[in-house]
Amino acid sequence: MSFRAKLAIAFSSLLFLIIVLALTNWWGVDRVLSKQDQLFSFTTRLERQFNQMVHDEQLFRRMETLEQSRVVRDTIGSIRAQLEARYGTVPAGEQQAAITSLLAALTNYKEHFTEFNRSLVAMEAMKSRMLKESERLFAYTENLVEAGKRGGARLDPEDVPVSDSSIAKRLQFTIGSLLLAEKDYFLSYSGEAVERVQGLATTIIAQAGVMENRASNNTEKLQAFRISRATGVYLDIFLRFVDEQEKASEAARLVPVSLGEFSSSLSRFLDLSRRQTEEQLSFLRLVSAIISVVAVLVGIAAVITLSNLISRPVNALRMSAQQIVDGNLDTSVSVTGDDDLGKLGHLFNEMTARLRGSFRHIENYRDHLEELVDRRTANLEREIAEHRDTEEALRASSERLMNIVSQSPLGIVIFDRDFVIREWNHSCEKIFGFNRDEAIGAPARMILPDSAKAEVEAVFSTLLESRRSTRNQNDNITKSGRIITCNWYNTPLTNVADETVGMLCLVDDITDKLRLEQEALKVKKLESTGVLAGGIAHDFNNILTAILGNISLSLLDVKVPQKTRLLLSAAKKATIRAQALTQQLLTFAKGGEPVKEQTSLKELIRDSAEFVLHGSTTTCRYHFAEGLWMVRADRGQLSQVIQNLVINASQAMPGGGIIDLSCENVADPSAADPALDPLRSYVKISISDTGVGIPATVVEKIFDPYFSTKREGSGLGLAITLSIINKHDGHVTVTSIPGVGSVFTLFLPADTSPAACSEKSRFLAGETQPARILLMDDDEMILNVTTSMLEALGHQVECARDGDECLARFRQAIANGSPPDLIILDLTIPGGKGGEETLREIRGIDPSVKVVVSSGYSNDPVIACYDRYGFSAALSKPYVVEELARVIGKTLGTAS
Repeated sequence: MSFRAKLAIAFSSLLFLIIVLALTNWWGVDRVLSKQDQLFSFTTRLERQFNQMVHDEQLFRRMETLEQSRVVRDTIGSIRAQLEARYGTVPAGEQQAAITSLLAALTNYKEHFTEFNRSLVAMEAMKSRMLKESERLFAYTENLVEAGKRGGARLDPEDVPVSDSSIAKRLQFTIGSLLLAEKDYFLSYSGEAVERVQGLATTIIAQAGVMENRASNNTEKLQAFRISRATGVYLDIFLRFVDEQEKASEAARLVPVSLGEFSSSLSRFLDLSRRQTEEQLSFLRLVSAIISVVAVLVGIAAVITLSNLISRPVNALRMSAQQIVDGNLDTSVSVTGDDDLGKLGHLFNEMTARLRGSFRHIENYRDHLEELVDRRTANLEREIAEHRDTEEALRASSERLMNIVSQSPLGIVIFDRDFVIREWNHSCEKIFGFNRDEAIGAPARMILPDSAKAEVEAVFSTLLESRRSTRNQNDNITKSGRIITCNWYNTPLTNVADETVGMLCLVDDITDKLRLEQEALKVKKLESTGVLAGGIAHDFNNILTAILGNISLSLLDVKVPQKTRLLLSAAKKATIRAQALTQQLLTFAKGGEPVKEQTSLKELIRDSAEFVLHGSTTTCRYHFAEGLWMVRADRGQLSQVIQNLVINASQAMPGGGIIDLSCENVADPSAADPALDPLRSYVKISISDTGVGIPATVVEKIFDPYFSTKREGSGLGLAITLSIINKHDGHVTVTSIPGVGSVFTLFLPADTSPAACSEKSRFLAGETQPARILLMDDDEMILNVTTSMLEALGHQVECARDGDECLARFRQAIANGSPPDLIILDLTIPGGKGGEETLREIRGIDPSVKVVVSSGYSNDPVIACYDRYGFSAALSKPYVVEELARVIGKTLGTAS
C-alpha cells in the first residue's frame, strides 16, 4: 500500500469522526435551540396576548363599549386557537393535564365575561326603553294638565281640596317623583330605591284609573288610559332591568376570579414547559460531552501514528534539500522506496539535474533579450488601444446618462453653492416655462415667489450644513407668472475631496393633484350633510302630509266660513312652499337619484334664467354652439342649478349688468379639466358676471353647506348646486378675480340615447267610484289623515302599519271574498317590511292587484320610475285630496 493511501485512510478516519461529532453536536444543539426558540416565541406571544386581554378587559369595564368587548373575545379565541394548535395532540401525562386545566380555565373566564357583557348590553337597551317610556309618560301627563286648564276632568270637591282641584297635577307630581326615584336607583342600585319606584308606579296606575273613571269625555279617558298603560310598560322594563343588574353584578364578581384562575394555570403551564426543555438540554449536553471525549482520544492516537510514518523520510529529504540550497547541485537524495516519499526523492534528483541545465541556458537567453523587448512593446501598444476603447465606452455612458436626465418625467435641477442653476432638463422647461438657455446661470429666485424665498433659502442652507437628503413642498412661479405648487426632493452633491459643491433636486408639479384632492374633499362634505338632510326631509314630508291632508279635508267642508277658508288656503300655500324646501334638502340626500331624461340645454337655460331675472335690471346674453349635444338630466334639478347661479351673478352686480351664459361641446375632456373622465364627452356651461368677485380666502368654502357671505343668504344654494351636479356625474369649477367678476363652469356628460324612464302620465283629477282600499303606513298621523281623505272620497279603507300586517289583512280579505281594489304601500318602514318587499309577496298571491307606492323621498328611484319596480302608480308626500283622487282614478281607470 502506498504512503498516500495510508495517509488518506488515516485522515479519512479522523475526518469521519470529526464529522460525526460535529453533526451530532449540531443536531442536538439545533434541536434544543429550536425548541427553546419556539417555546420562547410562543410563551412571549401568549403572555403578550394575556396582558393585552387583561388591559382590554379593564378598558371595557371603564368604557363598556361593544368594540372593546369584541376585542376581548377575539383575544380569548386567539389564545385558545394557539394552545389547541400547539398542544392539541400532546400524549397523556403531566403536560396534557396542564393544558387541559389551562383550556378549562380559559373557557370558564370566557363564559363569565360573555355573561357580564350580555348583561351590560341588555341593561343599556332597557335603560334606553325606560327613558323613552318616561318621556312618553311625562308628555301624556302634560297634555292632561293642559286639558285640565281648559276645563278637563276634575275630582269631586268632597275628595280634593279647592286649592288642588285637578288630579292631573297630582299625577304629574307623582310621575316627577317616579323619575327622581329612578335616578336615585341608578345612583345607588339599592333595594329601597326599587321598592320606591314600584310603589310610585302602582300609585300612578291607580291615579290614572281614577282619572279614567271620572273623565268627562273620551279624549281625557284615552289620555288616562295611555298613562296607565305606559306606566305598566315602564314598571315591567324597570323590574327586568333590576333583575339584569343583579346578574351583571354576579358576573362582574366572577370575571376577575376566573381570570385569576386562568393566570395561575397559565403560569403553571409555562413553568412546566420550561422545566421539560431544560431537562432535554441537560441530556443532550451529556451525550455531546461523551462523544467529544471519544473523538479527542481517537484523534490523538491517529496523530501519533501519522507522525511516526512521516517524520523519518521527511528528515532525509530535508537534509538533501539543504545541500542543494547551499549550492551543491551535484548532490542527490538518498530516499528510496515505492511509496510517495520515495518518488519525491527521485523528483528531487531530477530537479537538481534540470537546475544544472538551466544555468547553461541563461547565457543563451541573454542573446534573445532584444526579441523579448519587441514583444513587450507590442503588448504596450495593445494596452493603449484597449485604453482608448475604454474612454469611448465612458463617453457613451455619459451620453446615456444625459439622455436619462433630459427625458426624465420629473424635473431635474442642479444648483451650485451660491444657489445658481447649473443644470435644467426638459421637464423643468415644461413645468416652469423657462428654456435651458434662460435657466442656466440664473439665480433660484427666478422661480420663487416672494412669499417662498425665505423658506426655500433656509432649506438650502440646512441641506448644505447637514449634507442629508431632504424633501419639501413650496410654491413656485412660472415664466407666465402663474403660481404652482411643487414637491422638491433634494440631495447634496460632493466632489472627490468629499466637499459639498451643490445640490441635485427632483421637481414634481402637484398643482393639479392638490386641486383634485380638494374637489374630493368637497364631495365628502356634501355626502356627510346629505345623510342628515335626507332623513330630515323624509320625516318633514310625513308631517306635511298630515298637515296638508287635514287642510284639504277642511276646505272640502262647505260649512267652513269664508274667512276661515281664506286662512286655510294661506296655510295650504305655506305648506306647499315648505314642500319645495324639503325638495331642496332631498338633493343632498345620499342615494336620492335625480329623475333623468334626455334634455335640451337651450330651452332649459333660457327659461330658468329669464324666470329669476324677470323685473330685474340685469340681462342675460346667450351663446350656444352649433350642434349642441343633449344631456341626460333631471330638468327640475338642473333648472334649480341655473337659477341659483344666475341669482348669485345678479346679486354680485347690484347696479345691474350683463350675465354671459354659454354652452359648447367638449370632445377632449383631458384638455378641458383633469378631473373629467377622458373616456366620455361633455357639454360645458359657463356663467360669468362682471360683479364684485369672490375673495381668494373664501373661494374654497363657497360650496360648504350653510356657508354664506350674504346676510340674508341660507348658505344652501351653491351646496345644492354641487350636490346636483355630482349626482349627474358632472363637475363644477369657479374662477374669480375680486373687482373683475366670477365665472362658474359646469361640465355635464353628453348623451344622445333615448330616455330610460317612462314619464308619469298626468290625468285630471275627478270623481272616482267607491272602492275597497288597503292602506299601509307606519306613521299614525298619515294613516289617520289619509283614511279621512279616502273616506271623504267615498272609499272603504282598511289600515296596516307594516308589511306583515298588510299581507295578513290582504290574505284575510281574499279569504272573505272581498279583496281590495287598490293597495297603497309606504316605501320605507323603519325596522319592518317596506313597500318593495311587501309588493313582491303581494304579487305572489295576486299578480293583478293594483298597488300604489307612497314615500316622503320624492326623488327616490322607485318614485321616479315606479313601473320598473312593479307598482301601478306613485304618490309623493305630502299630497292633497285632489292628488289622491287623481292617482286612484288613474290607477283604477275610473277618473271622470
